[in-house]
Amino acid sequence: MIYVTSPQEVIDGIFSKKALETPSDTVKPDELELELPEWYDEKKFKKAQRFYWENCFALTTTMLQGLLAVLAVPSILRVLVGSRRSSSLYTSYKRYLSTILHTTTWFEYDLKPNTRSWKSLYTVRSRHLRAGLSSKLRGGGVVSQRDIALTQFGFMGFALLKPDKFGLRQLEEGDWDAYIHFWRTICHMIGLQDRYNLCRNTVDETREVCQAVLERVYTPCLENVPEYFEHMARVLLESMWCVNPTINVNAMLYFCRNLADVPGYVYTEAERQDLQDKIKKQLKGKPLDTGKN
Repeated sequence: MIYVTSPQEVIDGIFSKKALETPSDTVKPDELELELPEWYDEKKFKKAQRFYWENCFALTTTMLQGLLAVLAVPSILRVLVGSRRSSSLYTSYKRYLSTILHTTTWFEYDLKPNTRSWKSLYTVRSRHLRAGLSSKLRGGGVVSQRDIALTQFGFMGFALLKPDKFGLRQLEEGDWDAYIHFWRTICHMIGLQDRYNLCRNTVDETREVCQAVLERVYTPCLENVPEYFEHMARVLLESMWCVNPTINVNAMLYFCRNLADVPGYVYTEAERQDLQDKIKKQLKGKPLDTGKN
C-alpha cells in the first residue's frame, strides 16, 4: 500500500486537536488484538534488523537521547509522573531496562503471531492502553495519537535527522528505507494510526516530517522544559548507568539539547561559529559586548 498523505498533511494531522484527543486505543484491554498492516514487507523488516545490529551502539544511543527528549513533552511527562513508575532510581531502572529489552526483542525476533516479538508488542500496547485509562481517571488526560507519534520520534528521529552526530552510515543501499519501514510497522502495531505515523514512503518525506516535529515540539520543549523534567531525566540517566557505564548525566543532557537545536547548545567549532554569526546578525553592527554588565 502506498501512502497518499503528503508530509504536510501528516504534520497538520499530528498537530490537530483530533490527534491530541484521540486515544492510542479505544478498545478494552481484554479485547486488544494485534494485526500486521497490509503494507508490511518482511524483507525490509529483516534488513532493518540487520542494520540495527551492525550499528547497535550508535542506534541505541540515538534512542536514549530520544527518550530524554520525550520527557520534555508536557502531555507525556504528565502521564509518566502520574504513573509513579519511573520517578525514583529503582522504578526508573525497572521501566527503562524493560524498554531496552522490549526494543532489542523487536530487532532480534521475527514479527509473527506467538513469537517473542509479537508478545512483546502486545505487552507494550496493553501497558499504553492501561496507562491511558488510569491517567484519564486521574484527570491527567489520555495517551493520545499525538503522544504515540511524538514518542515514535524518540526512537528514530535523531538517527534520521542527525546521523553524522552518531557516525551512522548506510552499509547497504536501502538501509534507511528499511529502518523507516521497521518503525512504521512497530508503531502501527502499538496503535499509531497511519495518518499520524512519522515514517512515510521515502527517507526524504520522513525527514521532512521529523524536522517539523523537531522544530515545533522538541526545540521549544527542551529550551523551556516543564516541571519535573530535570528530575525525571536525571533519574533515567542515573538508573541506566549500570547498563551503560559510558553515561555522563550532564554531558547527555547537554547533547540532547544540542541534538534538538536548542539555541546556545553548541558541540562543534562549526556550530559555535554559526551561533556567533547569528548573534552578530542580531546585533546589526553594535559592539559584541552589547548587553554585558
